[in-house]
Amino acid sequence: MISKEGIRRMLDIADIKTSARLMLLVVEIVELQADLKALESLVQMQYDSHAVDAAKNHVRQQPEYMEINNELKKATEAVVKAMSDPEARLRAMFNAKLRGDM
Repeated sequence: MISKEGIRRMLDIADIKTSARLMLLVVEIVELQADLKALESLVQMQYDSHAVDAAKNHVRQQPEYMEINNELKKATEAVVKAMSDPEARLRAMFNAKLRGDM
């Protein structure tokens, strides 16, 4: 399971293109993890095929998935902002360097 901290570690303000690609991949991975978890639980119950979408939605509403999706949203917004505002990117890089993140 991808964690919020793992998402933060993937962000690199100095390499915004790689960060953007990683966020796209992480979104895909989280979606696939939710699908897999839902399908595993349905297989254990010998599911009715109409229950698949309901099970997937139920998994996606669980707090751990909602937290990860919220973190992904924040990370994606940060990447988009950094790509569109070079001055904000430089300020973020400076602040990251001061915090010791870079």
